[in-house]
Amino acid sequence: MTNSQTVANPSRSQEYDAKALELFSEEIADLIDRKALKLPVLPEIPSRVLAMTTNPEMDISELSDLIHKDQALAGHVLRISNSAAYAGTRQIASLTQAIARLGARLVGDIAFSISLQSEVFHIKGFEKFVDRMWKQALAAGLFGKEIARIRRKNVEGQYLCGLLHAVGKPVILQAAIQLQDSLQIQLDPETAEILIEEFHASVGSILTFAWGLPDQVSKACLYYLCYEDAPTYKQEITATYISSQLAGMLDPEYPIDREELAIDPAFQAINLYPEDVERLLDKKDEVQEKLIAMAI
Repeated sequence: MTNSQTVANPSRSQEYDAKALELFSEEIADLIDRKALKLPVLPEIPSRVLAMTTNPEMDISELSDLIHKDQALAGHVLRISNSAAYAGTRQIASLTQAIARLGARLVGDIAFSISLQSEVFHIKGFEKFVDRMWKQALAAGLFGKEIARIRRKNVEGQYLCGLLHAVGKPVILQAAIQLQDSLQIQLDPETAEILIEEFHASVGSILTFAWGLPDQVSKACLYYLCYEDAPTYKQEITATYISSQLAGMLDPEYPIDREELAIDPAFQAINLYPEDVERLLDKKDEVQEKLIAMAI
């Protein structure tokens, strides 16, 4: 699979798919076991921005100077601050004004998210495939904030859990692409999807731990699909599962039905009332608007 056209038009037999899946799965499992899987490095500037915005004594001018070191990042922050999704009724021209409008924490979120998209959720030749993953991740982060606000919990922590819950997916896809030559097998989209679902949770946990992010983020990656089994951070991990499902409402290919989602028992597991659930479901259009604003 060398380009997005190949992804969109598979032509493999079921027998071939089964054999290919077995070989790719064995190789990826071996890479993980040997700690030889190539992991992306968290870029320095967004990492420092994120750390700076959690400091209660942060200086806005210092934050502005730091973001200015990455001109692409600075441009995106300024553009987003002027978008309708973030109440940009009056155009502003400086990062200091953008930070004042959005708040330091939101700027930190934006900087981290943009970096994540450009450095991790970007695989040449697979733009459409990976863009779908990215939008789901960002939507989950945004819904995670809304869940945290309703529950009066840590908004930024829940945002990171939602944003990064599936960060292992592009890592697995990249690993599978790189294995094509050594296995002498072309990766078809069905096999890629199965590999991603099989390995992304454990790889996401490994990656976020390697990045030094809070332990609850690593645990959310590992357990969000089986939140009832989580040994710690059960409430936060359950909320991450819910945010991933809410994000599924925005999936253009296989959207999750609102009515089915509304009766998911996970809502009761974190003590959300029916009116809380409706408030979250009603955030769909607002989250969609923010996805558009943050596109790069």
